Amino acid sequence: MIYDTDVLFYSGKKKYVPGVGYTGDGGTTVEQRWANVTDASLITQQAVFVTVSVQAYVIRLLKPLPDDFKVSYVELSGKPGKFKIGQIRRTLKGVAYIVGETKEV
Repeated sequence: MIYDTDVLFYSGKKKYVPGVGYTGDGGTTVEQRWANVTDASLITQQAVFVTVSVQAYVIRLLKPLPDDFKVSYVELSGKPGKFKIGQIRRTLKGVAYIVGETKEV
């Protein structure tokens, strides 16, 4: 497996305040990793996102991300848009994150 895609994981600081709306910036980079990124199959897209109309990818890392922060969204080099983590799968050789395109973060 070739880990050739630069992946940025962001932790958003937006929060909803009643009467005001969303406050905070769009997010700060919490982790930058090299990963193996492939398109998710149609069966996986339907199982995780209930639809196949979103662009979905499988991000494979050798080591999982630290558990002390929450990932709001992901950016992939060479792919436009922001992606939200839909499912995490722990495997024998690392961890896989299934991400889908999101319109709003």
